[in-house]
Amino acid sequence: YSPTGNITLYAQWVGISYKITYVGNGSTGGSVPAQGAYQNGGSAYSIALNSGSLVKSGYTFSKWNTATDGSGTDYVNPNTYAIAADITLYAKWTANPYTVTYDANATGTTGSTTNSAITAGTAFTVRSNGYTRNGFSFASWNTQANGTGTTYAAGASATLFSDITLYAQWRVLTPGIPTITTA
Repeated sequence: YSPTGNITLYAQWVGISYKITYVGNGSTGGSVPAQGAYQNGGSAYSIALNSGSLVKSGYTFSKWNTATDGSGTDYVNPNTYAIAADITLYAKWTANPYTVTYDANATGTTGSTTNSAITAGTAFTVRSNGYTRNGFSFASWNTQANGTGTTYAAGASATLFSDITLYAQWRVLTPGIPTITTA
């Protein structure tokens, strides 16, 4: 260039392209949003929605986070963000609350057993039987009223990912034969 007089030159700026990578972080189904790209040139970008595709048994998707354990920075849609670097966002999951319902499974019972509120994936202790039934002793809890499901002893530890009803299973007392009770 051969300027013929004074000249002022102005810098021209082009935004640098960065990428957003989404990670399912323990998901059990579905797929993460496609990797996104944004340009950092003064414009903000929006975080992708989960769109209901990504799932994890016993959990609900809540937001995206910069750390796998959820201790980083949260990112939620429809907020917009401006960051000058590549970013990896991990699905942040909230455990679903569930209920263990105890059913006496017989007419003529007295007493009660308090239902348990549990959090998905967290171990809980199966409650002791609080029901009495004339001519019967309590045997165990079962996921089926007829006793063909999964059996749980009172005091056992269990981990669940859904609501469940446990039905009392009864053993007939035979006159003259002593009953053995375990604590």
